[in-house]
Amino acid sequence: MKNKQPFYRNKVAMLLRLCSYANTLAWLIVFFRALYLYLALGWSLGFKATVYMIFAPFLIAVFEVLHGEAVKYGNQLFTKKMTD
Repeated sequence: MKNKQPFYRNKVAMLLRLCSYANTLAWLIVFFRALYLYLALGWSLGFKATVYMIFAPFLIAVFEVLHGEAVKYGNQLFTKKMTD
């Protein structure tokens, strides 16, 4: 019987992926809100939203790297479990 590797056997990897998706969605919401406010009303973004727009891509990249490392570690544990 061949043991199938579950897609998300590692809850940490799943949580990191969800954080990355949530951060990406939040960044897009802030971006399109800013675009709408600027085009429709001539407003500009506040300080917090501007800081978030600058640093969110770095947060997304960090979550992606951490997710990759968690998946590698999960694969390592799975192969070790299967060879023992």
